[in-house]
Amino acid sequence: MNTVQNNLFDALNTFRQHTGEENIRQGITARYAEIPNIDKLSIADLDIIEIIDNYPDLRISEIVLHTHFTQSAVSKILNKLSKYEFIDKHQVPDNKKNTYIALTAAGSVIAKAHKEFHQMQAYKLQQALAPYSEADLAMCAKIIGTINDVRN
Repeated sequence: MNTVQNNLFDALNTFRQHTGEENIRQGITARYAEIPNIDKLSIADLDIIEIIDNYPDLRISEIVLHTHFTQSAVSKILNKLSKYEFIDKHQVPDNKKNTYIALTAAGSVIAKAHKEFHQMQAYKLQQALAPYSEADLAMCAKIIGTINDVRN
């Protein structure tokens, strides 16, 4: 590899190691410390809370369609979220077969905070990328796409 390729490789490794996920969790935990058990939430838990917020009254089996997690992983996360009272599980009277999921008040607060964090990050990214031309950004997207193809 030449020097430019090495610099790109180093930058990509740094990017991979700093996904910001821990910052999301820590920020929400610090901001809403008064919510019981908020410190027990993982990034995966936050992702599932976001899905439930975006798609109210989903059946458990439908949540899997909106994430990369397996059915087993989603079930474990939902049990944890239910145990800590971030979600409610309920069935409709005429269909006991399907279990539906809804956020509790605490779950809704967390979903809102998670969404706000992502909006803030998107704004910061837009500001950081503003100096670059469309051609620069298109080339960057092409390079990242090529790298993703190699990694798959």
